[in-house]
Amino acid sequence: MEQTRVIQGTEELARGELDNVTLDGGGVALDQAGGRHLLYGCYTSPALRLPAFDRLSVSWNADVPKGTVVEVQARVLVQGAWRAWCSFGRWSPWMLRHGTFRQPGEEPYVQGDQMMLPNQPGAAVQVRAFLYTEDEKVSPTLRLLAVSARPVEPQPSRSRPLFRELRVPAYSLARRDPAFGPGMAGPACMAGLMNRWGQDVLPEELAHMCFDHEGPGCENLAFLAAAAGGLGFSSWQCWLDLPGLREEIRAGNGVMAAVKPGVLPLPAPPRPETEAAPAQEPAEPEARPAAAAPETESAAQPQPEAAPETPPAAPAERVPEAPPQGPCAQPEEATHRVAVRGFAPGLDGGVLVLLNDPAAPDDRAAETQVPLADFLRAWDGRCLVLCHKDRRGGKSAPQRIGCQMTAVACELPTAPDLPGDSLWLLTHGGKPCTMPAAGSPYTLTYTCPEDTVYATTAHKQFHFDAALRDGRVCLPAGLEDRVTVYCIDCFGQMRVAEHLFL
Repeated sequence: MEQTRVIQGTEELARGELDNVTLDGGGVALDQAGGRHLLYGCYTSPALRLPAFDRLSVSWNADVPKGTVVEVQARVLVQGAWRAWCSFGRWSPWMLRHGTFRQPGEEPYVQGDQMMLPNQPGAAVQVRAFLYTEDEKVSPTLRLLAVSARPVEPQPSRSRPLFRELRVPAYSLARRDPAFGPGMAGPACMAGLMNRWGQDVLPEELAHMCFDHEGPGCENLAFLAAAAGGLGFSSWQCWLDLPGLREEIRAGNGVMAAVKPGVLPLPAPPRPETEAAPAQEPAEPEARPAAAAPETESAAQPQPEAAPETPPAAPAERVPEAPPQGPCAQPEEATHRVAVRGFAPGLDGGVLVLLNDPAAPDDRAAETQVPLADFLRAWDGRCLVLCHKDRRGGKSAPQRIGCQMTAVACELPTAPDLPGDSLWLLTHGGKPCTMPAAGSPYTLTYTCPEDTVYATTAHKQFHFDAALRDGRVCLPAGLEDRVTVYCIDCFGQMRVAEHLFL
């Protein structure tokens, strides 16, 4: 019995119950009356049988324009009785999102991106999605629902050995906005997985799009999957064992894994500047198309995948096929995130897991590899899977706004909290840009010219010593040449402007 169920596409969505909603373009949208969308509707999935489970992950992907919201709920079948519906929070990139966090009790309850079953295991789940709009001219469109169960008694499966490396850009937290702290690891990993397909998104954009203002910040994987879905990708949480992880990599899908902090070996020191790193090489469109199919990205394989008869010496006997789960799981939570790039043979005949670890001191060192046994000790089985981009999705996501920079008189004195003496107004179409409101979260950063040509914008050296005062950008003194300013608001919408200092 499958422990992960993904509902996607017209055929699968049509099996659910439609209430004031209709199938539209491969998704579910609000129904219309007289050419106007209804203000709310609900899609309910059929009952989905799963192996007995004690935790449940729920994910959704939707296009959510301004003025619309999606709310996903789930209920579980325990001892033959359906329990109460539980909400995973309302979602929109255009609002301050708040996840659901309930106190442990006798009944199933939600903790952010997971439903906990404290006493008896569940046997089935049913999911429903409420669609809301304040504007009768627009509607959210639900494109994917997914559930994944952590089995109470995992049944380890087998899979043939796989040696494959996916080209995934790596980003270190040491070069990202320090305001997010260690919780930025998830957006850093997902940005690399998306940029592999040519998205060129900054980790900070994703961080603001998925930020859970109820407390966990960027660590709500349901919101992170929803943010990826809002950009047009197919993404969902799932519980995997080692064979399942191999199959996702074999299919060319991106995978972010949850690991316990401090268990994996520390990333190796940075490589010398004379040794080129794949993530730092200049982009070569003719050899590496931005939207290449997964098969074309697997050229760097240490060993042909079609030769499983010559695997390393029996790693399955030395390493369990599944990470510890259920009663065997270690008590500490897996709060760190790493991107899995693939598998390679080790010098000792074992297997190495290729990772992008944002905890590394810089982007070069973030591309690391660890023995399979160490990875399985750190990994709790929870993953976020990312598939290729759907051309029909992502149209209502926050877009970048190209702006112009105009110098204005600096009436504020230079002070420790005002790092500079140049004040700039960002304009778009001749009008001042709407900047983040006072007290709302935002990221303000800038880049200067570098000698290196990077594969993605996120690899550039970003500086975070600028400030925002009364809707104007304060830059430090002494800047020369061309400076690019990036201002990202709490919805993930970014304003970009350049200025040439003479």
